[in-house]
Amino acid sequence: MKFYRYVIVLCLLLSTTLAGIAQEFVINRVELVGQLAYIGNDYNVYTIDLIDGNISQLTTDGTRDAGYEFPMWAKDGQLAYFCCSVRGAEPPRLSVHISSDGIATGEVFSESFGERHVYAYWSPVQCNETDCVDLAVLVQNFTESLLRVDLYNSQNNIATGQRDLGLGAPFYFSWSPSGEAMVIHRNNQNLQYYSVVSNDTVNAVDESLGSFLSPGWSPTDDRIIFASASDNQQSEIMILEDNVERALSNEIDGILSFSWSPNGEYVAYRYITQDAVSPVYVLDVLSGELMSQSNVSGVFSFFWSPDSKKIAYVTLDNPPGTFDIHRDTGGNTAYLMQTSDGLAWNILSIEDNSNILLNSFIPTTEMQYLLTNFDQFAQSHSIWSPDSQYIVYSEMTDIDEFQPHITLINTDEPNLESIQVAEGMFAIWSFE
Repeated sequence: MKFYRYVIVLCLLLSTTLAGIAQEFVINRVELVGQLAYIGNDYNVYTIDLIDGNISQLTTDGTRDAGYEFPMWAKDGQLAYFCCSVRGAEPPRLSVHISSDGIATGEVFSESFGERHVYAYWSPVQCNETDCVDLAVLVQNFTESLLRVDLYNSQNNIATGQRDLGLGAPFYFSWSPSGEAMVIHRNNQNLQYYSVVSNDTVNAVDESLGSFLSPGWSPTDDRIIFASASDNQQSEIMILEDNVERALSNEIDGILSFSWSPNGEYVAYRYITQDAVSPVYVLDVLSGELMSQSNVSGVFSFFWSPDSKKIAYVTLDNPPGTFDIHRDTGGNTAYLMQTSDGLAWNILSIEDNSNILLNSFIPTTEMQYLLTNFDQFAQSHSIWSPDSQYIVYSEMTDIDEFQPHITLINTDEPNLESIQVAEGMFAIWSFE
């Protein structure tokens, strides 16, 4: 594959613009599991059952000027997707769709004008009571700078009424494994608990917070990970459990991003400063011991495999150390800019601390958005196959023409050729 010189700008907040061609599918005869949901080059929503190769088209009215975007699987097999990514003369609007099985066309749960979908996050458990919620959608009104989170009951559209979590900018959140609560990081200064049961919000900690983005609720219990500010304005990674705080790391400079392993035994993190981006480090949650780390710095983003044995991480295709890190005047937005031949996937094995360089690629705009906001997306969207063997991503295979493809890589056998399963701009794997 020939890569052309390309400027990659990864921002914490990106707007997506699309261009497309007719949809064409290529189903490869290899042993795959689970389902993919993706946005095709015709701006519609599709799913592929990778076991039998069946393709379902969930929408037919997507267009270049008003296309569907960011499908996402729930743990129970429901699928949410959103409209619209708008351009041209189309007015901004937002509709939330939920399919019960990823095959049937989704029911429209809300429609609004002058708003856009920023991010969404399914609860780990499905609603089975009228007053519960299981889908949280981060929304921005085009007339306001603040974000809000709307909550939905996927089994009953009118059961919970118009419930939202208030406003903030930035606004990050993480579900508890029970689905009964969230931890919220809002306005770079508040860490709070939100109770779905009582519909109220209380402070989780009172001290000054460190420099981090998304908090993380452990996938297995009631532990929370966040960062607190030290006396010299650095940050410490903290574990909060039963209102007791415990430092997991020493003081760290820069903006932290961290993620729990699915089994709750490890925390991976990296940090970004004005001058550099760190490797990805893996700590034992109980002891704080460094268990593993990438053999290169400049890690843009990283994602745990479902079996907690591997981390897929993204670096520049050329050696790190030649890019610039900038912040906006408010200090809230960091981005990386690099004239590069592309990005590269890497695999870190936790057990033997080995690193493998996989494919180089040029991400689609939608893939850039996921990679940039990875510490939030890694909690809610899976790029990994359920068996921890493959990763999925969307890439531009020809910069001179609009030819985005959905590509799979076998991380267990990296010498095998990558698989292009469909033409499309964004894809995500089911959890089972």
